[in-house]
Order: sequence, then C-alpha cells, then structure tokens
Amino acid sequence: MADVDPPEDSPPLDDLLLAYVERARSLLRASADPEGEIISANRAFVEAVGAAEGELRGTPIWKLLSEESEERLREVLAKGGSRESVPLGLLDVYGHPFNVEAVVGVGADGFGLIGERPPHEAKALSEHLQRLNNELSTLAREHARQEKKHRKTAERLQKARDELDQSYWHLKKIQESVPVCMSCSRVKTGDLKWQNLVEYLKENRIFLSHGYCPTCSATLLERTQGGAP
Repeated sequence: MADVDPPEDSPPLDDLLLAYVERARSLLRASADPEGEIISANRAFVEAVGAAEGELRGTPIWKLLSEESEERLREVLAKGGSRESVPLGLLDVYGHPFNVEAVVGVGADGFGLIGERPPHEAKALSEHLQRLNNELSTLAREHARQEKKHRKTAERLQKARDELDQSYWHLKKIQESVPVCMSCSRVKTGDLKWQNLVEYLKENRIFLSHGYCPTCSATLLERTQGGAP
C-alpha cells in the first residue's frame, strides 16, 4: 500500500502526542471496592474534588456524588456490565457540583471509573482559572507595591523617632543642668536654695552650669568697684 502524505496544515506528530498526554493527565480516574469505598484516585480526580493527597482513600464514593448520580451508578453496578458510559454529577469537598462524562468498569474486586469534564465545562474552568491567575498576579504586584510603601513609611517613622529621642535627650539634659557659683562652687537647687557642690553631687548625678551665688556676687562687685582687696 502506498504511503499517504499528511496534509500540509496537519499538526506535527510531537504536538499530537503532547495533546494526547495532556488529555490523559486531565482524565479523572478512581477505583473502589464492592462497597464503594475508594481504593485509589489519580491526581486529577483528587484535585477536581479539592481533597488532600491520600485523603480520599477509604472514603465512600457515594459522598462525592449527587443523589441522582449515586442512583445511576448503583444501577450500572447492579447490571454487572464490564464497561458502560454514564454521565455523573460529582461534588467537591465543599459540596460544589460538577459534571463528568465517565466510563464505569465493574469487576469482581470492585469497580473503577474514568472520565473527563464536558469540553464546554473544561473550557469555562480553564478561563476561570486564568482569570483567577491574572487577579492573583495583580494582587501580588499591589501587595509588593504596598509593602514597599509601608517599608518607606516605617523608615521615615523610625528616623523621626530617632530625632525625637535625640531632642528629648538634649531637653532632659538641659532640664537637669543647674547653676553653680564660680567662687564658692555652691549650686542652686530646684527649690532655689544654694547647696554645697559635693553634697549636691552625692544626691544628684546631673550636668552643671556656672554662675555666682548672691554672697560671691556682692564680693566680686565690691572688688570691681574698688572695695576691699
């Protein structure tokens, strides 16, 4: 038989294989024992129902089916047919329904099903996921922008706090400074009394300023005006 060349616009073989593999990965597969308890489920099935890895093992599959689909699946199992196509309405762990076009196989050790969402639902889900991804990217960028803004604000607040602390330190030291007589070295305390410097320093650890007490001031004035030497 002569070879037949593929049409020029046909997709390359690698693209066809890739599409086949991608579709195979998206197929939902699960198996259960005769009582309906799930034995195994592939990643696509687990993700579709929103369960955690390994969480579905031992779970009755009836909990993941609508009432109508449970009745339909029990009828198929009662027939004992090897393979039968059946539309099923599955529920995720939050109770949200979604449809699956499934093929059910029944055996002595239980049954298994394999299926996929209808094309229009798969497309709608893909578009929804794309929208969510876009929104997530937008939120991530906004979060980064806000974080940068908050970091700059925090830096300005810290700078202002440091300047305030420095100003407070100076004000505190100014308040702590007291006049000291440059002649007798007595200091003027907060209650306007003049106290011996040594005694004052024992009671207070603060900065000192300089000046004259009234007695020393009068003596200095008298000397300046030509009084006693």
